[in-house]
Amino acid sequence: MMSRTRGGFLVVGILLPLWSFPAGAEEPAEQGTPAPQIDYVAKLNELVRKGSDESQNAEPFYQKAFDLCVEPPGEVEITVWPTELPEDQRGILRKWVEANSEALAQLRLGTEKPSYWFQYGPGRLLTKQHFSDMPKARLLTWALVLRAKFKAAEGQIQDAMDDALASCRLGVDMRKRPLLAEQLVGVAITACALRTECQILAHCHLDRSLLETMQNRLIQLAQDGNRSIDLKGEEFAVEDTVQGLYAKWLGGGVQENTRVFGRAIAALLSTQMKTSYGVDLSADQVYCSLCEHTPQETTQLIRRAYEYYHSVVSKTPFQWRKEVTDFEEKQTELIGGNPLLSVLAPDLPRLAEMSARCRAQRDGLITVLALLRYENDKGSLPAELEDLVPAGYLAEVPMDPYSEWPLVYRRTDGGFTLYSVAVDFRDNNGVHSAKWGAELRGGDYVFWPVQNQ
Repeated sequence: MMSRTRGGFLVVGILLPLWSFPAGAEEPAEQGTPAPQIDYVAKLNELVRKGSDESQNAEPFYQKAFDLCVEPPGEVEITVWPTELPEDQRGILRKWVEANSEALAQLRLGTEKPSYWFQYGPGRLLTKQHFSDMPKARLLTWALVLRAKFKAAEGQIQDAMDDALASCRLGVDMRKRPLLAEQLVGVAITACALRTECQILAHCHLDRSLLETMQNRLIQLAQDGNRSIDLKGEEFAVEDTVQGLYAKWLGGGVQENTRVFGRAIAALLSTQMKTSYGVDLSADQVYCSLCEHTPQETTQLIRRAYEYYHSVVSKTPFQWRKEVTDFEEKQTELIGGNPLLSVLAPDLPRLAEMSARCRAQRDGLITVLALLRYENDKGSLPAELEDLVPAGYLAEVPMDPYSEWPLVYRRTDGGFTLYSVAVDFRDNNGVHSAKWGAELRGGDYVFWPVQNQ
């Protein structure tokens, strides 16, 4: 949440409190200040896919769970298997999970509902009030996956998988929320759940029926969720931010810019941004951001840029490398060189990367389950992934988002290996990289056998 680089998609979340107001409060009126003309909260609420039967909505249960959430006593270790933790640390984590039993019960009830919708309240869209539940969603995910691992280690395999799949469902539901920061929390929750399911598979024996049930539920979750990041809500949020800035700082309109929004105010804002929020805009950049274009022109720049952003955000990393050239140059052109819009712009290459990794993890796990089912039924592993399709274990062979080929599958003496070639776009023969090959040495991301990280 503390990215401070140019184009960083989370800079917005820490920038806005500079000119935001408490939830439900009215912005201070200034003589001659025109009221914002567009209710972006209402427009955002129109994006939420609402159902007609409230009894089918997960939202009330999620909200109860967030209200009941108990903070951990310290750092939470969720990457390793419970039996590998020191006994005292394992005991602390178990007590924390038990302290969240009521919250987790409500969370599980929510994940059993077929729909999820809610409505945003008043206020600037990117203020903290709209994201207050996201840290609790992550904490409860950690508690839920820890409980799943404790259960699995004790032999309660079915209950463990139910908890792990419930956390995956929570991630899918969070990805349905229209604001970018919320969707990214959903991606993180889903990735955590998928890693946990892989660990349970690696440490426990699942019978044929449970393997098939798990695969089918993951496929259904994949069909229910968004395949890529949705930027429409973020577009409204940026327009809402800029509209609020013009209304607050520019008095009666752009004709009075030199009187109302002078260099002194720009310098003051610049200093506040740098010292308090880490947003590096000079006084000239702040001034130019708000004074070189009219509010209407700035809104048109935003819409023109987001039309392009929408067209490229769903591309895989391999497609970015092959098709999206000079992205930053194109972005600068679309926003007219406006420094503030540059800071508020989403970091699309990283968004595409995060979404692709999560999708690859999900497809990898579904494929691992299909391979284990095939081996269980036929006594041996298939020669190629393609053999799983006519046999009915997969609907299609999963593609690697880092190449133009499927995920890499090889039979080995002890079983099989399944991996993505990862961010160096090079097959490193299954040498695992926890950072998806981002190190200088490169590397692949191995789904199976399950790695420590």
